[in-house]
Amino acid sequence: MKAWHFIENAYPYLPPADDYESIRVSLPNRLYDPRKGETFRERLDLKGNPSVKTDWYVNPKTKETFDFIGFARGEGRFAKHFAKDGSPSSMLLAAQADRLANWKQLQDLAGVTRE
Repeated sequence: MKAWHFIENAYPYLPPADDYESIRVSLPNRLYDPRKGETFRERLDLKGNPSVKTDWYVNPKTKETFDFIGFARGEGRFAKHFAKDGSPSSMLLAAQADRLANWKQLQDLAGVTRE
């Protein structure tokens, strides 16, 4: 049985589907409950995300920001998108901008005031 644990494929470099039974990736945690109210804003809850009001997670101990580029550095499938000096490719920068725009849209839909 193949199981997908996400709504959209934010990561275009997943291994071939025949290589695994299921796969799980980290996406912003969001919950939509139609019983919670009449408006979309009342029904959408982002509270499970560690950084609801900010663009990216900031490690409280190190103060380092963990963004899409940071995620990609830890994933072997993105290795070819980094230059020898560690700088990300234009594709990764575009993917990061896209993920951030998606997150801001979710924040807006949920009525979150960004910091």
